[in-house]
Amino acid sequence: MSTVDLSQKRFSVTNPGFALIAAAALMMPLWFAWAAALGNKPHYEFFPILVLGVVFLVRQRLLEVDETTLRPGHPVISAMMGLFSIPCLFVGYFQPSAVLAFIGTVSAFSMIMHSLGGWSMVRKISPAFVLLAVITPPPGELDTILTLRLQRVSVVIASRTLDMFDIFHVVNMNTLEVDGQRFLVEEACSGIQSLFSILAFALFYALWNQRGFLLTGLLLAGAVIFDLSLNVLRICVGVIAKITGDIDLLNGWPHEILGIVVFVLGLTLTLSWDIVLLELSTSKLFSISKLSKLFRRVFSRKESVRARSGSSEQRDQSNPSRSSKSSPISLKPPRKVFAAVLIGWAGLVLPLTAMASIRITREKIKAASVKVDDTVKQALESKGEDRLKRLEDLTKKTRPTFTPPAKIGEWALLPESLKSSERTLSFGSNSESFVYQNGKIQAQISIDYPFFGYHDLNICYDMGGWKVQVISAESTGSKTSEVPYNVSVISRGIDQKGLLIYTAFLESGDWKLEPPEARYDVETTGGSGLVGNLLTRAKYRLGKIVTDIPAMLAGATAPTVDSYYRNYQLQAMYVSSASPTVEEREQLQSFFREAAPVFKQKFLESTKPAKPATE
Repeated sequence: MSTVDLSQKRFSVTNPGFALIAAAALMMPLWFAWAAALGNKPHYEFFPILVLGVVFLVRQRLLEVDETTLRPGHPVISAMMGLFSIPCLFVGYFQPSAVLAFIGTVSAFSMIMHSLGGWSMVRKISPAFVLLAVITPPPGELDTILTLRLQRVSVVIASRTLDMFDIFHVVNMNTLEVDGQRFLVEEACSGIQSLFSILAFALFYALWNQRGFLLTGLLLAGAVIFDLSLNVLRICVGVIAKITGDIDLLNGWPHEILGIVVFVLGLTLTLSWDIVLLELSTSKLFSISKLSKLFRRVFSRKESVRARSGSSEQRDQSNPSRSSKSSPISLKPPRKVFAAVLIGWAGLVLPLTAMASIRITREKIKAASVKVDDTVKQALESKGEDRLKRLEDLTKKTRPTFTPPAKIGEWALLPESLKSSERTLSFGSNSESFVYQNGKIQAQISIDYPFFGYHDLNICYDMGGWKVQVISAESTGSKTSEVPYNVSVISRGIDQKGLLIYTAFLESGDWKLEPPEARYDVETTGGSGLVGNLLTRAKYRLGKIVTDIPAMLAGATAPTVDSYYRNYQLQAMYVSSASPTVEEREQLQSFFREAAPVFKQKFLESTKPAKPATE
C-alpha cells in the first residue's frame, strides 16, 4: 500500500502536513477569541491537551492514506470551501463566535484536503473535526444550560440516595438542607467539568482505535453514566461526612482532591467499559458486531454501488488500453490550480490576520499599562485552589442593609418583609428584597449583587423551573433612557403566574442593560413550539450578526471592551394564581419606573465609605 510520506523534509505545498501547518499559521490569530471563550469556562480547561490530540490524530490518519485510491478534488469546489471559510472566520473572531470560528476552520482544512485528495481525503481526517467540535462552546449557552440541568439531576438523584440511608433532608432548588445545614450543589459537584474531560478522552480513544459508530456511542454513554454516578456519590459522601463527623469534603482542598479522585475513577471505568464492549463485540450471546452489520444494511445500496464501481475499476486495470486513456491517479493536483486556490484563500485571510494581530497587540499593551486593582477580576482570572479561596472571600464580605423608603407613590412598604440574605454562590451572592403593597397587589423588589458582565435573569428563572415568555420592548414601552428595563411573563405549575421586571446599573450610577436574548429553553414572542422557537432564535442570531457588522468593521483593530464590569441587578416580581391583566402590568411597570431610581440612589449611598468626623 502506497501511503503519504509525511517525513519528507523538502517543503512542498502539495504535502498535506505542510499545507495544514501553513493554513493553521494563517488562522492562528483568528483563534484567540475561540481560545478566550474556552478559557472563561472551567469545563473546557483541558482544551490545550485535546488540541495536541487533534494534531496526533490528523498525523495518524494521513499516514494511513492509500495514495492509489485518491484523486485531486475539483478546484471549483475547493475554492467554494475557501470562500465560505472567510466570512465564518471574520465573524467568528470579531463577533465573537466560537461556532463560526469552528465552521471556518473546518472549511479551510477541508479545502486543503479536498484539493489534495478529494472527498476521500476529507473523510479520512474528518474524525479530527469531531474532536474540534468537542472544544467548541455551543451556541445559545447550551453548555451553561447543560450545567444547570446536571445540577438539578444530581440533586434529585442524591436526594433519592439519601432517602435510602434514611437521612431526612429538604431539597431547595440546587441545595440540600440537612440538620440545619445547607449544601449547594455547584458546577464542580454536578460533574460538568469531569464529564467534558472524560467524554473528550473517551472520544479521542475511540477515534484513535477506530472503534466504529456503535462502539463509540456505547463508550460515550457509559462514560456519562459513570461520571454522573460518581459525582452523586461524591455529593452524598460529602453530606454524610459533614453531618456525622463534621468533616468538610465539599470545600477547600478536600473538595479538589475528591474531584481528582472522581475524575481518575471515571477514566478507569471508561477504559474498563471499552474492554467489556470489545468482548461483547465478538460474543456469541450478544454480538455487537452483528448489530453493526444490521445498521450497515441500511446503506447496502450504497455499498453495492461502490462494489460495482470497484469492479469497473478492476476491469479498467485489466485492460491496459482502456486504463491508459483514464486520468492518472496521483495525490498531487496540478500545481498551478492548487497554487491559485491556496494563494487566493491566503490573500483573503491575511488582512483578517493582520487586523486580529493588531487588535491582540493593542489589548496586551492596554492590559500591561492598566493596573488591575479589582479583586473580583483577580479572583476570576486566578486558577485552581486560589480561585476558590478568592471567590469565597468575596462572598463573605457583607454590607449593612440600606433602609428603603416607606412609601413610593401609592405603594407602601411592608415592614415585616425586609430581608437580607447571603448565598454561597460566586455571582449574585448577596440579595436584599422588600415587599410593597398597593391595594390587593403585592410586588417584591430586590437588589442582587455583585454581577460581572452581562447577566440575563430570564435564564436564571428558566433554570429554576419557571416558564419564561419575553415581552418585546415595543409592547411595554420600556425603551426609555431614564429607566430602561425588560419585562417577562413567568409561570410555574398551574397556580403560579406573574410578571418579572428587571434592570441593572453600574457603580457610577449609569444604567447598564442589554436586551434579553432568544436563548435555549426561553420562549420568546413570535415562536410556537420547538420549531417556532428554533426559528425565532435563528432569526435573532442572524439579525444580531447583520446589525453588528458596522461595529465590527469600525472596531476591527480596537481593543475589546472589558467584560468584567461590576453591576447590580434590580428586579420587581409579582406572582399570583392568575395571569396579570393589562392594567396590572401597566401598574407594576409604573411602580418600577418610580421605584428603580430611588432604590439605585439609596443603594449606592449605602456603599460609599463613611466620611471621617471633623474636629
